[in-house]
Amino acid sequence: MQTSIDNAIEIGVKTYQEYEYARLMTSIFKNVCQQLKEHIGRNCLPYSNTIATQWLSAHKDVDSPLKWKRKHVVAMAKALEVLDDIIQNGRVTNTLKPSLDRVPAYGRLPSWSRELLDEYLSSLQTVYQPNTIRLVSNHCSRLMLALDNGGIQQPSDITPQVIEEYFVTDARSSQAQHKGAQRCIIKFLIFAGLMESPPPKPLRTSREFLYSVSPSVDELEETVQAKFKAFSNNDKHALEASLEKYDEASASLLKILEENKYSADTMETADRILRKFKSFLRINSYPYSYALSLEWVSYIQSKMQNQNDYNKYRRIMLSVHEVMTTGDLTTRAFSSRAPKYLLHDWQTSLLDQYLAYRNQEQCAESTQKGIRYACSRFFSFLNREGIEAPKDITPELLYKFNLWDEHRTIAGKNLYSSQIRLFLRYLGEKGLVPNTLELAISYKFAQNENVVRTLTEDQVEAIYNYRDNAESPLDLRDSAILLLALRMGLRRSDIANLKFSDVSLKKRIIMIAQQKTGVALELPMPVDVGNSLYRYVRDGRPEQAACEQIFVRHSAPYTKLTAGGIGERIESAILEYNDTPIKGLHIMRKTFASSLLRAGTSVHIIAPALGHASFDNVDKYLSTDDTQLRKCAIGLDGIEYMGGYGL
Repeated sequence: MQTSIDNAIEIGVKTYQEYEYARLMTSIFKNVCQQLKEHIGRNCLPYSNTIATQWLSAHKDVDSPLKWKRKHVVAMAKALEVLDDIIQNGRVTNTLKPSLDRVPAYGRLPSWSRELLDEYLSSLQTVYQPNTIRLVSNHCSRLMLALDNGGIQQPSDITPQVIEEYFVTDARSSQAQHKGAQRCIIKFLIFAGLMESPPPKPLRTSREFLYSVSPSVDELEETVQAKFKAFSNNDKHALEASLEKYDEASASLLKILEENKYSADTMETADRILRKFKSFLRINSYPYSYALSLEWVSYIQSKMQNQNDYNKYRRIMLSVHEVMTTGDLTTRAFSSRAPKYLLHDWQTSLLDQYLAYRNQEQCAESTQKGIRYACSRFFSFLNREGIEAPKDITPELLYKFNLWDEHRTIAGKNLYSSQIRLFLRYLGEKGLVPNTLELAISYKFAQNENVVRTLTEDQVEAIYNYRDNAESPLDLRDSAILLLALRMGLRRSDIANLKFSDVSLKKRIIMIAQQKTGVALELPMPVDVGNSLYRYVRDGRPEQAACEQIFVRHSAPYTKLTAGGIGERIESAILEYNDTPIKGLHIMRKTFASSLLRAGTSVHIIAPALGHASFDNVDKYLSTDDTQLRKCAIGLDGIEYMGGYGL
């Protein structure tokens, strides 16, 4: 027997008050039920839940004469749900809850589980937004409250079987919510050390999203299992010790990223990847090893379609390994290519000794790289010929190497040959090869004389237009770099290393020690160069940058630009104002020298301005002075063209 609307309203009001709902909620219930009663009576309609729902839907419209506020419509729908519950059952069954049951799950947790959850939530403060942390808290609180109601009184009582049962019985409004809850809870349990392996049986919902990057090895293909199981270790002490070391390195890495002002997104990504790998280790009871981390990243690559995501995983794993082994992170870019030349142990040892010897000369870093590359190329040839010791190197073999060692330019051939001669001389001094063996390497080849290319007037004008329109921090930086190269002829290595102490705005000079030669250089600084430098430092240089160099990266880490980084954006910047691309920054140094020469500046002034020790190095720029070259034209007197085959 159905209860009348009047009685239902009376019962509902009492229940709202008894369950300690807010007075606004009670008032909304009473008012909406009264309006529904008037609507039914006015239209002579019987009560039904369908009619009530249609009536509410009709008045949700903005043009409704009742002009209900949209924020109250949800409460009104709830009121009609309560009304129908009372009419059908004579009382409130499950549509309203007592005040105690409405307390969030977190507020009803026992102390042991709340302390555990608080510790986990505090670890997320630096990498997650408050809304995300609130969602994680809700999911995990719901789990811990269910476990408490199920008789779980301490962490040691939590088992994979208990978690599996919770997931199966936990009711959610959607599959996505169920998966989201699983993801949050699994991370929490592994963080707390309460779950070292996944549930033994598949859950009712798919676990693929959970273990796609932190998989249980037993669930993978046999070929993949074999690769991972090579790292298995039953020593629990070794597992815990390696995880402790991994945790310390992970914390140090995150601190380094934070100190270098990396973005919150980067911090969150790094923390997530580090935790996923730790989950993988715990789930499969594997101790940490560098080789295992690379195998894990390789497995991830096979599952990912986005190469950028794979690169993030790879970089984080390589970074945490570097922090673990060195205590710091100094590598800015990890090469994704395999070494071009693979050396044997005896070759690596010899090369390291030789580099240490050459380092006594205080060679520049670029010179050391050139030495390593040239010698590695030579060792690669020796391996191809089956040479296993220096004593087996013969003049005939070096002659064969000379023919085999091809280069795109004569200058490159000369450079590599001269470095290999010096290396053979070192081996001779050590008594490993005959002292005269170096003479078998020829390193003087005919040079090609190329016409010096300089910027056109339109390209120079494009640079000034770019400078005049620079507004963004990157544009301000790049325009200052362009003017230093164009107006002062500085090499990109010197621009990259330019320090605040090298520049005197008051005296209008720049004083540097050249990176290539180590020779001191003092140059007058044009006003427009000084203005561009000042504007960049004032308006464009990141405040986070703390290094002594002027030009820095504009994203974390805010360190100085490398010589390779100088000019990376130059070509695209100039193309905005000129259709002809500019290849490299060195052409501006050539333009600077040529402009001085065309202006009648003496070679004795140009050479020091470029930092050259010899005046001969300026001779090549003579070809750019068309006006003076025309004065050197040679007449054809005595070699006139006669016509016919006699010429």
